[in-house]
Amino acid sequence: MTTAAHSAWFVALPDAAIARAASDTLLAARGGVLARHASGRPWIIGYGYHTPAPPQRYGDELRTAAAGRLRIAIAGFCPAPDRELRRAAAQAGRGRVEDLLRLPGSFHLITCAEGQVSLYGDVAGLRRLFHSRLDDGLPVAGDRAAALAALTGGALDERWLGARLLNPEMPADLLWSRLSPYRGVVPVPPGHRLRLDHDGVSAACYWRPPAAVLTLTEGAELLRTALSRAVEAAVSQAGRASVQLSGGWDSAALAALACRARPKGGTLLLTVASATADNPDVRWARHTANRLRPAEHQVLEACSYPLLFDGLAEPIVTDEPASFMVSSARIRHLTGVLTRYGSAAHLNGQGGDEVLLAPLAHLFDLWRRPGLAWHHLRGYAALSGVGTLPLLAALLRARPSWRGPRRDAGGASLRWAPASARPTFRPTLVTGSEAVPLLPPWATAAATEQAATLLDMLDPPEGDTVTHATVTRIRACARRAAAYRDALAQHDVPAHFPYFDQAVIDACLATRPEVRTTPYQPKPLLAAALAPIAPGLLVRRDKGHHNHDLHAGLAAHAPHLLELFGDDCALARAGVIDAALLRRALTGTGPSSVAGGLPLAFLTETLAMELWLRHRTGGSDHVLEPGPGRAPDRRAAV
Repeated sequence: MTTAAHSAWFVALPDAAIARAASDTLLAARGGVLARHASGRPWIIGYGYHTPAPPQRYGDELRTAAAGRLRIAIAGFCPAPDRELRRAAAQAGRGRVEDLLRLPGSFHLITCAEGQVSLYGDVAGLRRLFHSRLDDGLPVAGDRAAALAALTGGALDERWLGARLLNPEMPADLLWSRLSPYRGVVPVPPGHRLRLDHDGVSAACYWRPPAAVLTLTEGAELLRTALSRAVEAAVSQAGRASVQLSGGWDSAALAALACRARPKGGTLLLTVASATADNPDVRWARHTANRLRPAEHQVLEACSYPLLFDGLAEPIVTDEPASFMVSSARIRHLTGVLTRYGSAAHLNGQGGDEVLLAPLAHLFDLWRRPGLAWHHLRGYAALSGVGTLPLLAALLRARPSWRGPRRDAGGASLRWAPASARPTFRPTLVTGSEAVPLLPPWATAAATEQAATLLDMLDPPEGDTVTHATVTRIRACARRAAAYRDALAQHDVPAHFPYFDQAVIDACLATRPEVRTTPYQPKPLLAAALAPIAPGLLVRRDKGHHNHDLHAGLAAHAPHLLELFGDDCALARAGVIDAALLRRALTGTGPSSVAGGLPLAFLTETLAMELWLRHRTGGSDHVLEPGPGRAPDRRAAV
């Protein structure tokens, strides 16, 4: 059984008579006309967006404006009043359309002028875009791969399915530019504009990372302004708001800024306690909450909270597999608390690590100042629990390339192996590119060969390696955050991620990496930015973990997991995994077992893929099929 709720989606169509069949298909299912071309033909058809948002709702909506021949639509969250939207549209008609993306909020921008339809996602990847073609060759685009696959008949892409097993991430070029879960459905990289017309599609980059030239003081001032505005945009107009307060720096900063934007109260700080005995998160969350009165603080104690791996018979389904599917029951519990409180905007600190910290590769550039470079290298070696010289040797050996022998010993170089079997020291992100992608031990030979073939197609990143690595990490995290946002939206809780705001990203990337990242202070840039607003708030130096939560949930639900990966395993039927090897990893004690040290991320990602694939192939796989949920708004926007 799967949840009946579906996320909102939209599809944009060119102004062409032959688009009639596509629009009829969309309207016959769940869609409503959200906006029309000047000709009267449907321009944007979607589901779950409101035009405008009804009272008491503070989530995604679709709003339109016109200025001369330029027509614009914003799909998502934008708190700017209508007069500001019309003024921005008029200015864009005389200048750069991309300037509209600097409006507050998080949204897709869709424009139409002179018969051309253009679509813009964001720079982080929270607002994704895909395009495809109908049987008659007409290009279409939208924000959901599944919706376009349902419209165009795109079948599941086995190449994507195998490469999706790679952990910690499928390489960015595959994930963002080449592959989607469905054949014929092509992803558009974040920071790019997609253009549709009668002749086809084209994509062009509209955003480049800024040069990293700012001092800590300069960067902190920019970050303070950008993060304050992003938080204020999310919560200032909400009747009640909430913050996911983990006890760490990122969420503490958001809590401080949210309370500052809402001096009259109505802000809930929500902390999920860990069952791990030595986890100090709750203590630090209380430290934060006590300094941010009049905010309310609620702690969800571990004894009253569902275990991880609870609720797998009814997973939360998203456009792509998401590792938090193991937390489906917890998410329902969390959204229940937020719904009862009446939160109309829920802030989450995901993305803080990715925007605030630079990869170790920045030490390469730092060798022009050898004293500082050696000082930092010694600090990072101590944090990593390795010697300074081995870390230095690893840095010197590293090269940011995916090319190389991938097929030796049946793909052994691509499969995870215990640390004792690895011939060299390989610290994560030491290349400054991306963490080395590896397949779990239960990947089949066919999946391994296919992943190796895809990896061998990739070229090393061009330009600044540190910036490339940082942007890659930001977008990988944003992809997961987008799935989490959709999961909460299915339960009517609008989630916001201020660290992925473009101005916040620009401020962090513009700050020199050696001053925003140091082994001797957690996050210098954030500390400097928050010091004038909340002095004494960011003082934590330790970090909690949730190992007990994972292992407790795994132990309680091991029989169900063995059943999921039994004879009816969807991934095994697809030829992607060897289910017997996975079951052995669950029950065994050897070095390639969960008990023997196999990273649990391999299991949670594989489980997410299994649940997602079962849903997609179980008769309710297309988001366009009629079903329960919010009724579509069939009113056509002007």
